[in-house]
Amino acid sequence: MVEDVCDTESKIKTSADNTKIENIVKTTDFSTKTKHRDIVSEEKGTVPATFTAWLYGITKDSLGFVTTQQLKSKADILKEIYAKITYQKDGLSYFSSLYDKKTVEANIRKAFYEKRDFTTVEELIPDEASLLNISNFMSEITTNNPQNYFPTQSVVENILLDDKGKLKIDDKHQAIPELDSNIKKVIVYYVDITSEEEIHKFISEDDSTTVEIELRDLKTVLDDVIIEDYAEFHTGGYAVTIDKFASDRVQSKILEFNNKNLLNTKKKFIPITLSDDGLEMVEFLSLDCTSNNGEWHSDSEIKIDKNGYVIRNGERTKEFWDGKIRSEKKPFRLKIRNICGDETIWEA
Repeated sequence: MVEDVCDTESKIKTSADNTKIENIVKTTDFSTKTKHRDIVSEEKGTVPATFTAWLYGITKDSLGFVTTQQLKSKADILKEIYAKITYQKDGLSYFSSLYDKKTVEANIRKAFYEKRDFTTVEELIPDEASLLNISNFMSEITTNNPQNYFPTQSVVENILLDDKGKLKIDDKHQAIPELDSNIKKVIVYYVDITSEEEIHKFISEDDSTTVEIELRDLKTVLDDVIIEDYAEFHTGGYAVTIDKFASDRVQSKILEFNNKNLLNTKKKFIPITLSDDGLEMVEFLSLDCTSNNGEWHSDSEIKIDKNGYVIRNGERTKEFWDGKIRSEKKPFRLKIRNICGDETIWEA
């Protein structure tokens, strides 16, 4: 096996190359003859953008292979890419309509993948063999139920060719395994591939099987899958400070709400946006200062109301939440509930 060490930083720097989208407006006459073509460079992106939520989405679509921590370690380079594929409007950030965002994100994920290649060596030992008691053997058998015989005819033919030293297994036969004759269609799901066109060409040119092979992007299937919340925090004394928070469920609900209202062209709509730290997605926090496992002990808790005021251990205050939760003892565990009601526990 040959494995190329990935040059992650260089690949991230070029992840947005060749991903620009040309929005072409073609004007034709009644005979459909093209009069002129105009390239539209005006920004039309309506999806709100924040850097932390963007990294969180890249992690989600990698099915956990690329972690948020790995992306954070390359934050300086990723911020340059983020600035390239976003634009500012009315003081808010939006993803640009001039870049293929999905391709850029796929290129970033592939920057963390090692490139592997396998080389096999085959050794043939010269020898002779013969079958015994085959004087009355019938070379052909006619049957209406070929599935009852093993091995299949195609396998037998390959065995005979192999005995004569004429069987050659090409790359296509190695890549596409032999499938049962009863199978009519196979669906292959992928996460990130280098070139879908090359794979489609490879499948169309393959003659080793009559089974229809369809490629599907697994990420589109997993759009409805919700991954667990993400939080960055640090402790100091008996206080825990939340630095960043991201929730896949909350972000999905906000995106759904924005898209629904953007369809209404009769009135101006300002989409809901999130801050880069995402703390407005937090509704409730609790500290367990009694045990680091098992049953939860809420030794200190705060709830943030819709106006941002803190309800501390059941008592309302006129204080705005400062991103911290404090206790009288050393905290062992932290629980955070997002505004959709999902709770996640971390070791403090």
